[in-house]
Amino acid sequence: MRCEVESYDEQSDAVRVITATGRRVTIVALPDDKHANKFYFPLRPGYASTILRFQGSELAFVIAWLDAPYVRAAAYTAMSRVKYQRHCLVGGMLTPEHFTPAQ
Repeated sequence: MRCEVESYDEQSDAVRVITATGRRVTIVALPDDKHANKFYFPLRPGYASTILRFQGSELAFVIAWLDAPYVRAAAYTAMSRVKYQRHCLVGGMLTPEHFTPAQ
């Protein structure tokens, strides 16, 4: 679920987020079973940018939302940034040009 961090409450050791649908949710730290006395927040940080800015980079996970039709090689470039296909999600208004390598 996409959300934005709104605040951190020191007293309750919780992060308040607001979801894409406008709902406010409090997320508490969970114990890490692999590391004694460690806690983590079940959140995955994200970053938004254009696909071309990441050309040549290797990323752990990619979500590409293609809202401009007929952009040559956009999906191809996004998908080639990750090592495994399962770490890439492509959506939006997809056209064959998105998957055609640039010449």
